[in-house]
Amino acid sequence: MLEYRINLASSQLFRFPLSSCPSSSYILPVPFILSTYDYLHSPSVVTSTLQSSLNDLQIDTMSSSTFDAITITNSNSFTFTWEAFNSEESCLPFVVPLVVWVWSYLYCQFPAKNKLLTDLPWHEWHELHNIHNMGAIVLACISLYLQDDTVFNERVVILFNFSYFVVDLYDTGSRLDIPFVLHAIFCLLLGYINYTTPLARHLRMNSKAALLELSSPFLHVSKRTRVPWHFVLFALSFTLCRIVWIPVMMQQLLEGDGNEKLEPTDIPIILVGLFYILNWFWYLKILRILFTGGKESGSGSSSKDEEGKEKKQR
Repeated sequence: MLEYRINLASSQLFRFPLSSCPSSSYILPVPFILSTYDYLHSPSVVTSTLQSSLNDLQIDTMSSSTFDAITITNSNSFTFTWEAFNSEESCLPFVVPLVVWVWSYLYCQFPAKNKLLTDLPWHEWHELHNIHNMGAIVLACISLYLQDDTVFNERVVILFNFSYFVVDLYDTGSRLDIPFVLHAIFCLLLGYINYTTPLARHLRMNSKAALLELSSPFLHVSKRTRVPWHFVLFALSFTLCRIVWIPVMMQQLLEGDGNEKLEPTDIPIILVGLFYILNWFWYLKILRILFTGGKESGSGSSSKDEEGKEKKQR
């Protein structure tokens, strides 16, 4: 069906399906302002006025009955902004969160006492890391639900996480925290692979990997409360979200999408395997705490503190 598109001075867009238009679409200036309220309360007046205006502009139209399917759509700047943000060429999905992580890191380096947000070092600012964890999970769920890059591009999830681990790598490297230096390196390498490998992009592997962070809130709760059953919930969530879920993702890559698949000797599979070994390093520590109460090396409390530092997830 062909249509006239009439741009009103009120920044609204009226669409008129017309069955006999001389061309596919016209954008016509209309020298009056009509509101949605006017149309809803006096549609016949609006239709009559529009018909008269079109006649004044010497546009051939059908009778007024052709306007009975009129629809009103408010112009929305958000749609344009999101399309720019979501486009394949946009750097905003990386730059915007990077500004947040860099600012927060510099804020923690500021030596003032009694700062408004936190006096803790960046790696101990759990509320900030929870923002990353929950943000990654929410973005991943949206991407996995929509499954449409034109609506929500998988690269938004990839670059959100990539920006975080750039700062995390600098922080862990400056503290010589070797396990988490390796963790950050693996995450950056796998993020790059998920971005550049068509199969990984198609399967939305980065969004699926973000679901690993579902265990992190349980970790922070157990560290804060020191309640044993909270740690049990954390251990259970870690088992499901990492020890079980990572092999599932590897299997999906090996099976492919019907057109392409990876082999066990391919670099992405090898990197995921090494990342899985790192998670087993932490998992064995978790199991040791579960079975010994963390008392094998002295105070249970100090052992839990050490475990919390070793296993702090982002």
